[in-house]
Amino acid sequence: MQSLTPDSSLMESLMASGLMDQLPELAKKAKAETEQSLCSIETDIKAVDAELCEACRAVENKCIEIGALTDQAEMLMRELDELRHVEDDIREKRRKVEDRLELAKSRMAHCDRIAEEAPLLHEVAVSKLDTTSSSSRGVGCDSV
Repeated sequence: MQSLTPDSSLMESLMASGLMDQLPELAKKAKAETEQSLCSIETDIKAVDAELCEACRAVENKCIEIGALTDQAEMLMRELDELRHVEDDIREKRRKVEDRLELAKSRMAHCDRIAEEAPLLHEVAVSKLDTTSSSSRGVGCDSV
């Protein structure tokens, strides 16, 4: 480490040039400039600290917003899941209703066929009754 006391040759050189007399004044000037520079640096540091604090607050606010949005997204996902279950239930009910509709259509078609055949069956039944009635009259049911 360097000593703060100058060696003798430097002292002689400073005295010969006349700088030794100016040294206290130069030291005061250097000290004042250094202090001014330090004040300026401290001011700059305070400004940067203030900007950093502001940026940190902004980041914290964004984190809060992100947290709220995350909560909303989770809630919406739960609602969507519930709606999917409702949709599945509705599809199942619709399938059952469609099955019942197909059965009803099948029964209706069967009823339509019966309705189409009914007049013919009626005629056959009437003619058989007529035939049966007329043949039983000839057997002598009237004579008692």
